[in-house]
Amino acid sequence: MIPYVISGIIWLIIGLIFFLPLLRYPTFFLYVWGFIWVVLPIISILVGIIRWSRTAFAITDKRVFRAYGLISRSTNDCMHDKIQTAMLRQGVLGRAAGYGSLIYQTAGVNVSNEARVAASGGVFWRGVLDPVNTRRFVQEVIEVAKRQQKISEFQDMARVLQASGASMPGVPPAAAMAGAQGTVVCPKCGARQAPGRFCNSCGSPLA
Repeated sequence: MIPYVISGIIWLIIGLIFFLPLLRYPTFFLYVWGFIWVVLPIISILVGIIRWSRTAFAITDKRVFRAYGLISRSTNDCMHDKIQTAMLRQGVLGRAAGYGSLIYQTAGVNVSNEARVAASGGVFWRGVLDPVNTRRFVQEVIEVAKRQQKISEFQDMARVLQASGASMPGVPPAAAMAGAQGTVVCPKCGARQAPGRFCNSCGSPLA
């Protein structure tokens, strides 16, 4: 909660330091001063608490996202394959209290402002506990997800090529690959037949 209320707390402390000694001199200016330096910071703190309670972060095997909003609910997310970097931002107070911000930036975008990150298609996680280990865990999840995505794409390509009787670059000929009906394809003439040592059509070796 600290990053959501810290600015209001600082302004409230400053206001009280100057406001309390002036209570012995009640004037209109005093009331205006009290509203600006005491009431408004208190409102800011309350709004910050509500913002914190209405903000949620999550990561799945496909994307990272943030849900937020005081009255209405808004979300912004980013797919793993679009994330170029997961940047950690942690100030002095954040190091002392053990929190920080994680910024997921997309290609060609290098901003750290919360609103601009969301507008550029990235995701801003504000007030993350143990941000160093959280960032490490998130990077591992993203890497595993990207690797699984590549494997899935390769397997889909292999199934398509296998069904058409073609072979993939760098992969043994489709002659040794079983088709949808348990058949193999001759690497020379392209004939499809039951598994065996030689092609029934041209007599070429199948393996």
